[in-house]
Amino acid sequence: MSHFSDTYNDLRYPISTEGTLGLRNAQLGAIHAIASFNTLQKKIAGIVVMPTGSGKTAVLMMTPYITNSLKVLIITPSVMVRGQIFKDFTELKTLKRASVFADEITPPLVYELKNKYSDTLQSAVAAADV
Repeated sequence: MSHFSDTYNDLRYPISTEGTLGLRNAQLGAIHAIASFNTLQKKIAGIVVMPTGSGKTAVLMMTPYITNSLKVLIITPSVMVRGQIFKDFTELKTLKRASVFADEITPPLVYELKNKYSDTLQSAVAAADV
């Protein structure tokens, strides 16, 4: 099993309402679309397009859980975005703040590749979930 399939049952889908934290409509729609697509098209890549400020990070972080992924590779357009996603995935901060996960959930093991990949990094990368 993997971290993502082991913790799938801890995943919640709280709906954000005025005055309460949770997932916004765009996030819920994207997550359900990804789950639906994955049900029929496990071997084909899909593309999710979401506007700026709609909560892409939460969707990115929920996706490996709803698709029961073994491992996840995230490629970012910049060092700054890489660092932000690394920190967020390491703590599951966005998903905990939205009440998708309880505060005591164990986050996945995340490895941030800062330099060119080499054979010496193989064990660290192999051990990571993300």
